[in-house]
Amino acid sequence: MQWPREYGGWGATPMQQAIVQDEMARVRARPRAPTINGLGIGFIGPTIIVGPTGRAQKESATSRRC
Repeated sequence: MQWPREYGGWGATPMQQAIVQDEMARVRARPRAPTINGLGIGFIGPTIIVGPTGRAQKESATSRRC
């Protein structure tokens, strides 16, 4: 839901996310993903999306070759 559309998400605004979370809690819905996947979706994925660009990305790629 929080991921941009170009990465397969809904591109939801923070307000839309809050509304969905409130409604899910109100009806006592179970989380869709297990905790470990939730970490990947909520923290790891967004970090990769906004990861290194430009020079930092090139330096990272060249350092892996060594």
